[in-house]
Amino acid sequence: MLPKSDVVVTYRFDNGPLNGPHKLQVSYSQAGERVRLDFFRWMEAKVPYKSVIFDRPGNRHIAVYPERKAYTEDPAGDENPGAVLRADVMFSRQGRDMVAHAPCTEWRIETPGKDFGDTACVTDDGIVLRMASTKPSVASMIATTIHYGTPPDGIFIPPEGFRRESPS
Repeated sequence: MLPKSDVVVTYRFDNGPLNGPHKLQVSYSQAGERVRLDFFRWMEAKVPYKSVIFDRPGNRHIAVYPERKAYTEDPAGDENPGAVLRADVMFSRQGRDMVAHAPCTEWRIETPGKDFGDTACVTDDGIVLRMASTKPSVASMIATTIHYGTPPDGIFIPPEGFRRESPS
């Protein structure tokens, strides 16, 4: 499930590990064929500590590490990191809700092999606005802002001046 529009969504993580990300910004372009995930240690942070770029048309998967001004690059593969919901799950409609001033449909998600259920609130154009688990130890995420429009030029390539490292 990927957005049909070019959009940038910022999420807040709740119940996650203290040393994990607290904010995630996801930029979608070309109906999800290009995706950038920016991970931030704190909600107030302006610079991510890690970014992941998926560029199917360019056959590139890039991990950017701003703190060390470096990046790695591999062929894109089939796993799109922007596809929050997988195809092997069962969905059942639960109703309607509003998240980040946007209407969405609440879905119960049942994943094969899991003994607990998740829920997701998804807009009609495919943007996941909230994901939550019934298991209290699992982090949840909720959209705080949504910006429709073409992402800025250059966000789907490594930043200029960053050195390329070998993937580990």
